[in-house]
Amino acid sequence: MQTFNVSSTVSEDSVWGRKGLVGYSSVGKIVEGRARDDDLIVECVRADDELPADAQVSFVKLDLQGGEPAALRGMPEVLRDVLVMWVEHSGDPELLRVLEDFGFDVYDTEYMFHGAPSKGTAELFDVSRDQVTLSTGKQAWYGFRRVPWVDYESELRQCKRRFGLIQTDLICVNRRFTARFDAALAALDIGE
Repeated sequence: MQTFNVSSTVSEDSVWGRKGLVGYSSVGKIVEGRARDDDLIVECVRADDELPADAQVSFVKLDLQGGEPAALRGMPEVLRDVLVMWVEHSGDPELLRVLEDFGFDVYDTEYMFHGAPSKGTAELFDVSRDQVTLSTGKQAWYGFRRVPWVDYESELRQCKRRFGLIQTDLICVNRRFTARFDAALAALDIGE
């Protein structure tokens, strides 16, 4: 059992509340220590213990508010046959190390930031969505990286500090299946 802290939920008078999502939350995290009155106690299980040994899982989606490395470590048998994963990444370097250890190549997708784009962000990111209202009522924007990363971990930390980076989603391809992944992309005829 773990303590899960939900720091904010959608209120009736918010943008999301008016859409019928009162009580919804997209923020929360597993925390150490005693639970406060409004925290949830959640059961955490290993995927390898819950799925039959002969289960063939080809796709995994993880959005665990920072619990992704622990979840991956609890599913080495499942990961053996996984072709592709979609994993939320908020900058924890441990996640990248765990993915590397399990033999996955990692590709980033759209990045999410607090606030509004600045002059400095325009040099690094193409804005894909602007003036987005989050479930917390705060504003955000999304963008795609314009130039390749040189030192991913360091530059990601800088983007968090300087530009309010929240997260990106990672496409994680099992190296054993890279040829199949490349063939699927080629069949889609996605240009560069």
